[in-house]
Amino acid sequence: MFCTWDYSSWYAWLQRFVCPFQIFFEIFTVKYLIRFFKCCIAIRSASRRQDAYSSNFTVIKCGENGTGKTLTGIDYAISLAEEQDDVIRKTYKLYKANRKAVEKDEILSKDFKELEEYIEFWDAHEDCFPGLFSTVPIFVDGLKVMELKRDHVLQYIRLPYGSVCLYDEAKLDFPAVGTPTAEERAEESPGADFISKVRHYGNFHFIFVSQKSSELRKFIRNNVAMNEYIIKNEKILRPNWMLDFINWLEDYIYDFPINVNFLYKPIFYIKKFLNKIGFFKFQSVTYSNTETETGKTELEKKVYYMPLNKDFIYDSRCYRTNYKAKKETLSYNKAFSGLQRRDLYPLVNPEK
Repeated sequence: MFCTWDYSSWYAWLQRFVCPFQIFFEIFTVKYLIRFFKCCIAIRSASRRQDAYSSNFTVIKCGENGTGKTLTGIDYAISLAEEQDDVIRKTYKLYKANRKAVEKDEILSKDFKELEEYIEFWDAHEDCFPGLFSTVPIFVDGLKVMELKRDHVLQYIRLPYGSVCLYDEAKLDFPAVGTPTAEERAEESPGADFISKVRHYGNFHFIFVSQKSSELRKFIRNNVAMNEYIIKNEKILRPNWMLDFINWLEDYIYDFPINVNFLYKPIFYIKKFLNKIGFFKFQSVTYSNTETETGKTELEKKVYYMPLNKDFIYDSRCYRTNYKAKKETLSYNKAFSGLQRRDLYPLVNPEK
């Protein structure tokens, strides 16, 4: 009726108590590996996670704060720039090998000149990632990225042929792009003209990042824009128990009565390593930019992945230098002296 445990040998004892945990560990490991390889396959098959829309579209990435708009925008811009650079260099090599035939064709000869200018420009900037302009400072495998300015969009500065342009928070530079009247958009009309004809002007590609796509929708022709609303992102396949242990250890030594500051250095590098393990999982919905009676046409719900160990770095707070009070001293901050509230608009800095 009752089970009699066999303690006749250490081997039998270990088999009783260790095997169940071993089986659990093996199942967990197999499950983890299956999920890991599924993410890897999804990433590879999606051609850098974002092949749901044609590169001919101007892409607008929108969503709530912290959903990964800028992160996915950068990732897509890098992958598209790599693809475009590869295509342009191959085409240039083909045309160069058939120079005489190309020169006889009026259209091909014009294309060849633009391709040649592209090659010369980026070969002269070997320290920069080829084909990519961005308003966000990015380093891709140690290479810098060319700065995209408002004057590029207003057609005061020329872009190289085939450039991929990432414009983060365009609403800040173009406050009138979403306004309905032509008078309010008059100053920015060269920008509207440029964005609506980027494919014709130089085979350019634009990725906009904004809180709401409606802010940019009137800036772009309806049939050439694709809106991606990012619903959320989460981190998966993480070594959470290791991170929990490191965080517990960090809290423990913080209150430890003896000076153990030497432990902070290994903790820093261990956390840095562990934070590179795993994947981002993004969930989004893509819409066309054309509205019908029922609203925008929903095209596809997407789930895609990105490794946490990215091949690029950027500062998600790169606008911190635009903070107008950044250079001011902190000495003007005062605590309440009582329960009486001060004036709503007090004179903070009388010297100014």
